[in-house]
Amino acid sequence: MNSQNYLSKHIENLDKIFKNTYLNHIHILTNCDFELTFSKSSLGGIIISLNNDKPFIELTKEKYLFTNQNSFFARIKQKILNSKILSIEVINNDNIVCFSFLKTTDTYDKIIYKLYVELFKNNSNIILTSNEIIIDTIHLKGFETKRPIMPQTKYLLPANERTVKEINEEKMDQFISNYISNIETKYLDNKYSVLKKSIKSKIKSLNNKIEKVLNDKNEAIKNLKYRNVGDYLLTNYEDNKYLNKYEIDGKTYVNSTFLPLDQYIQRCYKIYKKAKQTIQISEEYINKSNIEKDYLESILSSLKVFKEEDYIETFIELDKLGYIKNKKTVKKKDIPSFKPYYVVFNNVKIGFGKNSTQNDYLTFKEAKKDYYFLHIFKDHGPHVVIFSSTPSNEIKEFASELALYLSSSTVGEVLYTQIKNVKKGDVEGKVNILKYETFNIVKFNHDIASYLLEATRF
Repeated sequence: MNSQNYLSKHIENLDKIFKNTYLNHIHILTNCDFELTFSKSSLGGIIISLNNDKPFIELTKEKYLFTNQNSFFARIKQKILNSKILSIEVINNDNIVCFSFLKTTDTYDKIIYKLYVELFKNNSNIILTSNEIIIDTIHLKGFETKRPIMPQTKYLLPANERTVKEINEEKMDQFISNYISNIETKYLDNKYSVLKKSIKSKIKSLNNKIEKVLNDKNEAIKNLKYRNVGDYLLTNYEDNKYLNKYEIDGKTYVNSTFLPLDQYIQRCYKIYKKAKQTIQISEEYINKSNIEKDYLESILSSLKVFKEEDYIETFIELDKLGYIKNKKTVKKKDIPSFKPYYVVFNNVKIGFGKNSTQNDYLTFKEAKKDYYFLHIFKDHGPHVVIFSSTPSNEIKEFASELALYLSSSTVGEVLYTQIKNVKKGDVEGKVNILKYETFNIVKFNHDIASYLLEATRF
C-alpha cells in the first residue's frame, strides 16, 4: 500500500466519525504532537504528529489530560474551538489533510476556517486559513522560499512532485502505537516526577533506617550473653562480693565497672533484658518497614504502564498515607474511579491492578471465588486475575508473563491459585495465600506491551 492510500483510508474513517461534531479542546502533547477532542467524547480524539521521521494523523481512544503550551494553538483557539467539523479530507492526493470548520460567532456570523496539516518528512506544518488566506501557521516560511507561508498571504498547495513510497501498513500502525505510548510515558514522567522522586526517596530512607536498626539488633544479640553471665556469677560466686575477674567456660571476664558483685549481676540482667527488648522492637520495625518498602517498590515497578489517571489515583493514595503532599497537583475534578484494568486473551478476560486500591478491588470485588489469582513469586508486583475457573495452560502462561511484565521482570516464577485461597492482609493490597502452585517463565512468548495498549478499565 502506498502512503497516500494509507492516509486516505485513515482520513475517510476520521471524516465519518467526527463530521458534524464540535471541536471542544486542543491538547498540546509535545512541541510537535497534538490531540483534538470533540463534543462526543466517546468517539475518542485525533492525534496530529509533526515528528520529522513519520508524521501522522491517528484516531485515539485515550483521554489525555496534557497541559503543555503552544503559542500557535493559543493564538488560534478562539477561532476554531467550539466550531463544527464540516469535513476531514486528503487534498490533491497528497500527504495534506484539510480540516474544515464552521464557526458561528457571538453575532451569529458564520465563518469557514480550514486547518491544513502537511505531513511531509522533515518539513511538516499546520496552517490555518480563511477564504484561502493564511491566518497563522506553526512554521513560517519567508518570501525567499519557493512557497512562502506567512499570515495575510494566499495559501498555495505545494507542487505534487514527491515520489509515492510503498508503506507497510502493519509496521506503520505499530510505529504510531509505540510513538503515542512514548509521548504519554515521557510526559507523565515529567509531570509527575515528584511522585517517582518521593517514592525513591522514601525507599532510600527506609533502607537506611532498616540498616541502622539491623545493626542495633546485631549488637543487642551480642548482649544476650549477659543472662548467662549473670546466672553463672549468681551460682558460682555468690559469697565473693568484690570479685572483678572470673572465668566462664574457660574464658576470662573482667568486671571493669568495679561494682560489688551483687550489683554487677543485676546490671548483667538489665543489659540482657534491654537487649531482648531491642531485638523484639527491631524485628517488628524491620518487618513493618519491609512491608512498606514492598508496597512502594510495587508502585515504582508499575509506573511504566501508568496512565495519567493511575498517577492521579496513586498520588491521592500516597497523599492519604502521608508519603507525599498534594500541593494542588491533583484537583478534585480529576479524581477517577480507582477501578482496575483488564485485557482479553483467547476470549478470556485477565484483570490487573496498578496500585493497592485497584488490587483490592480486583481481587475481592470483581473476582469470583473459583477464578485464578496470580502474583510474582516472593517479590512485589500487582494482582493479576484470570476470569475463568478452568484456564488453559496457555492462558496461565500469558497471565504469568503479564504479572512479570507489570513487575518489571522478564523471567521468574509466578504463583497462581484460586481466589478462595487468597485472604486480605493487614494492609490494603496485601494478601495471605493459603496454598498455591507456581508457573515458571523462562522467556516471553507473547507481546504483552501490545496487549496493554488495549487495556480497559472495569
